[in-house]
Amino acid sequence: MAVNRIAISQVGDFIVKPGWSLGPRANPNYELVFFPYPTATRYENDRENRILCEPCFVVTRPFERHKYIFDSDRSTRHLFFHFLIGPEELPFKFLEASGASIFPSETNPLLKVMINHVMRLAHSVNEQKLCILQGERLLIALLGELDLLDRQEKNNVKLKGEYVAACEYKFPSELRKALQYMDQNLERQISIPDIAAHVGWSHEHLARMCTKHLGNSPTRELLIRRMERACLLLTTEFFTVQEVATAVGFGDALYFSRCFSRIKGMNATAYRERYTDPRMHHISFNEISQDIPYPINTYVNI
Repeated sequence: MAVNRIAISQVGDFIVKPGWSLGPRANPNYELVFFPYPTATRYENDRENRILCEPCFVVTRPFERHKYIFDSDRSTRHLFFHFLIGPEELPFKFLEASGASIFPSETNPLLKVMINHVMRLAHSVNEQKLCILQGERLLIALLGELDLLDRQEKNNVKLKGEYVAACEYKFPSELRKALQYMDQNLERQISIPDIAAHVGWSHEHLARMCTKHLGNSPTRELLIRRMERACLLLTTEFFTVQEVATAVGFGDALYFSRCFSRIKGMNATAYRERYTDPRMHHISFNEISQDIPYPINTYVNI
């Protein structure tokens, strides 16, 4: 297979705010999107309408109309790649119009390593051309693995059935209700036992479910949601910092400022000055991992 059959045109690693939607749209290029965490994000095209309840890859073909409705309860991280394929015959069958769109990534742990390394290579500034070439070669290998998964799924209908069944129970309705209760009471001094009682769980069970499905303790999740609401108010309203603090449940503006700076990496005034651009309203700068070796929430054109 000739390496120059595939050329990466644009990449990005983004975290978007809860409830944002993208599309319907149709891209002229192939698009590969990786969701590294379980999410209630919905993907729709003419053939599928599914919740991305497990870490997965989503493949969209050129000019295929599709839409993403991102998780309404929490920010969603996703890595995307736009790429071109030469006029030769398609190297992989699954890329044809009738191929599958969604591939669970946990069936092959190597896939996550590969996609992260392609992203790193695409962001390289030293020996950039060589790194891009190596990234395209690795992308070809990754697409080959997805092609294999597609053929295995066609030969094993049970695999798809198990994936759909997993979507039906992965995210507990009580936990979703707890998150909604948090969001509806951010201005109040609610406690974790209050939240647990509201959904009929014990404090301990709520803590276990939050850690399992969200990766945070209930206390941390509530704080993050207060900060996300604060970010929204800072960039869409003319509130003072004191008024924002009060609106998200902080009686002490100084304590609010310390928490905000610790989570967002800058103070509230600096955040407002930097992110009031309306084109950035869908972006979340919440909990960006410090071990990501490239700028996040940034488009890279190649």
